[in-house]
Amino acid sequence: MTSKFYVKELVVPTGALIDVTTVLLDSELTNEIVGCDEDDHTITLEVSYNKEERDAVVEIERILEDYEDEEDE
Repeated sequence: MTSKFYVKELVVPTGALIDVTTVLLDSELTNEIVGCDEDDHTITLEVSYNKEERDAVVEIERILEDYEDEEDE
């Protein structure tokens, strides 16, 4: 049985990049930089993962949500 792979595009503010990168390295998720927006100070990553790696993607999404909440305050 083969594992199904998912691909998610994440827009990462440069201020959250270190935290996101730490999760990517620790979990060894396959990722690629697919874009950047100098005006918005963001980098767009494409992350590939399987069901067993989903927790790492959820952790990244939490980091991004927390960063956005801090920016809104």
